[in-house]
Amino acid sequence: MKKIVFIIAIIFSVSTICATNSIRVIQSQDVETLNTKFIDYKTNQAVTGFRVNIFSESGNNSKTAAFQARTTFMTDYPDIPTYLVFEEPFFKIKVGNFRSRIEAQGLLKQIQTTYPNAFVVKDAINMRALLGLDKTVETPAMPENGN
Repeated sequence: MKKIVFIIAIIFSVSTICATNSIRVIQSQDVETLNTKFIDYKTNQAVTGFRVNIFSESGNNSKTAAFQARTTFMTDYPDIPTYLVFEEPFFKIKVGNFRSRIEAQGLLKQIQTTYPNAFVVKDAINMRALLGLDKTVETPAMPENGN
């Protein structure tokens, strides 16, 4: 009987000690501001990623055709971000924000019946867009020699 009372007392003591231990961080507002700025800076950088190119055309009326293709895609797939890009002399529509080629190929397989000429391309992806924090962020074009 004494053993049971002793075990219960130890369990109660340990749970009480664990419940009262907490850490309180006291820091200046400047440290908090600096930390927030650092996170914003890191998430606004472009990283190498992948998108699916669903449209690429040059010539007369290519801009109009690109806008129509983008509108159609946005209607069919409203949750997937789309990007209209002009890389002289082509208007291109690229869709998605993927960190790996395999993820982009998953989308390609999903849309290939509707867009049979679509293919995966390496592109600069804004980290905020990649994390889903901001779907409207445009990213700069990758350098031509950036494999």
